[in-house]
Amino acid sequence: QTGSYTFKFATVDDSAILSVGGATAFDCCAQQQPPITSTNFTINGMKPWGGSLPPNVEGTVYMYA
Repeated sequence: QTGSYTFKFATVDDSAILSVGGATAFDCCAQQQPPITSTNFTINGMKPWGGSLPPNVEGTVYMYA
Protein backbone atom coordinates (compact mmCIF):
# COMPACT_ATOMS: atom_id res chain seq x y z
CA GLN A 1 0.00 0.00 0.00
CA THR A 2 1.36 3.44 -0.94
CA GLY A 3 2.08 5.63 2.05
CA SER A 4 4.47 6.76 4.73
CA TYR A 5 6.09 3.99 6.77
CA THR A 6 8.08 4.33 9.99
CA PHE A 7 10.62 1.65 10.90
CA LYS A 8 11.95 1.40 14.45
CA PHE A 9 14.73 -0.51 16.16
CA ALA A 10 14.23 -0.68 19.90
CA THR A 11 17.35 -1.50 21.92
CA VAL A 12 20.09 -2.10 19.35
CA ASP A 13 22.97 -4.10 20.87
CA ASP A 14 26.00 -3.75 18.60
CA SER A 15 24.47 -2.93 15.18
CA ALA A 16 21.29 -3.10 13.10
CA ILE A 17 20.80 -1.90 9.52
CA LEU A 18 17.66 -1.68 7.37
CA SER A 19 18.03 -0.65 3.72
CA VAL A 20 15.09 0.00 1.38
CA GLY A 21 15.29 0.75 -2.33
CA GLY A 22 17.10 -0.31 -5.44
CA ALA A 23 15.83 -3.01 -7.72
CA THR A 24 17.40 -6.35 -6.81
CA ALA A 25 18.93 -7.05 -3.41
CA PHE A 26 21.59 -9.43 -4.75
CA ASP A 27 22.30 -11.81 -7.60
CA CYS A 28 21.21 -15.43 -7.25
CA CYS A 29 23.09 -17.27 -4.47
CA ALA A 30 25.15 -14.16 -3.56
CA GLN A 31 23.52 -13.14 -0.27
CA GLN A 32 26.90 -12.25 1.25
CA GLN A 33 27.52 -9.56 -1.39
CA PRO A 34 26.47 -5.92 -0.98
CA PRO A 35 23.39 -4.72 -2.91
CA ILE A 36 23.95 -4.39 -6.65
CA THR A 37 22.05 -1.09 -6.71
CA SER A 38 22.10 1.83 -4.31
CA THR A 39 19.45 2.11 -1.64
CA ASN A 40 17.15 5.09 -1.29
CA PHE A 41 16.64 4.83 2.48
CA THR A 42 18.80 3.42 5.26
CA ILE A 43 18.48 3.23 9.05
CA ASN A 44 21.73 2.39 10.80
CA GLY A 45 21.61 1.91 14.58
CA MET A 46 24.87 1.29 16.41
CA LYS A 47 25.81 0.93 20.05
CA PRO A 48 28.76 3.25 20.77
CA TRP A 49 31.94 1.58 22.02
CA GLY A 50 31.72 1.63 25.82
CA GLY A 51 28.40 3.49 25.63
CA SER A 52 24.85 2.68 26.51
CA LEU A 53 22.30 1.17 24.15
CA PRO A 54 20.35 3.68 22.05
CA PRO A 55 16.74 3.71 23.35
CA ASN A 56 15.06 3.88 19.94
CA VAL A 57 16.40 4.31 16.40
CA GLU A 58 13.78 5.15 13.79
CA GLY A 59 13.26 6.54 10.30
CA THR A 60 10.32 7.27 8.03
CA VAL A 61 10.12 6.79 4.26
CA TYR A 62 7.32 7.27 1.72
CA MET A 63 6.88 4.11 -0.35
CA TYR A 64 4.88 3.43 -3.52
CA ALA A 65 2.95 0.21 -4.15
